[in-house]
Amino acid sequence: TLRVLASAFQMFTDVVTEDEWTRFCEYGRRVRELRLSDVSKVHVSIWTVLTRWSLREPLLPSLERLVDFRVSSMSVCYAILFSSTIRHFGLVLEESANKTIVRMGIRIAQPLFSQLQSLSLHDRHDTYDKKAEAVRFWEMSHLRELRVQHEVALTRRMLEALAAFPHLSALYINIKQVDSMAGTKASPAFPSLRKLELVGLFGDIDAFLEAAPPPRVEEVSLHGHVKSDGGSKDITALLQKILPRLPPSTLRVISVECTTYERIQVDAAVTLGQLATFLDLTSITLAFRNNLQFPLADDCLSTHSKTWPQLRVFEVYAVPK
Repeated sequence: TLRVLASAFQMFTDVVTEDEWTRFCEYGRRVRELRLSDVSKVHVSIWTVLTRWSLREPLLPSLERLVDFRVSSMSVCYAILFSSTIRHFGLVLEESANKTIVRMGIRIAQPLFSQLQSLSLHDRHDTYDKKAEAVRFWEMSHLRELRVQHEVALTRRMLEALAAFPHLSALYINIKQVDSMAGTKASPAFPSLRKLELVGLFGDIDAFLEAAPPPRVEEVSLHGHVKSDGGSKDITALLQKILPRLPPSTLRVISVECTTYERIQVDAAVTLGQLATFLDLTSITLAFRNNLQFPLADDCLSTHSKTWPQLRVFEVYAVPK
């Protein structure tokens, strides 16, 4: 029996009987997906009782997707949720966790990594030494989907390793910076990638695509911004460099979001002219946030009225001129 107490903690109010546990197991075997979120209000006694009853098999033996597993001082309690059936895992390193807790939490989760098809990773831990990533995601070459939500400084070795993943079909990565690839020839990369989402400075997005252009990507989302303290602020020119690095024969969906706090105008005619090389597009989304302007004249739209015969979605978000 569970009861919400005045303290807002949830805890057992009586001893769990054999019949109650048998009934719980019947329901537990049906669970395929579990989203943990914030379980700090679940009293530690609950985890103790559940652990005691689930010594012979995982608590949820059919679990396939475990989302929002948060590494904190309580992480060791949640290990009973792990099962050999889990293929999709969302891991969050909490901001409040110290170095020891982070290491312990990752060690607890380590057995899962080799069996995963998809991994979502968010490192909120601001006191952890970010010179070394806590989870070596670029070594998990068996992954089919990877989502890295925190900022990552990509070294050449990390990018080359990611680009060689044979089965990776979807990648989201938040780029803090990319090592210089000067003098490096672009080699075949991301052989199975179909969906790519990049966040970061436009210069780093360009460096990523220059070093590892995905040859068969079908859906691309770029969330870019420019430096406020130096570097190129000509977003039109930056897009002229970036867009040709995408494959014209396979691209079907393109989304470009630009953000800056400076008043900058993006040339609509030039940008749509770049997109005109992707004849099979079915969806175009262009979003220019804050002070960016994207004056789109009627004659510019008329010029491209028949450019994309398969186009079903055309969206532009921008401030008025």
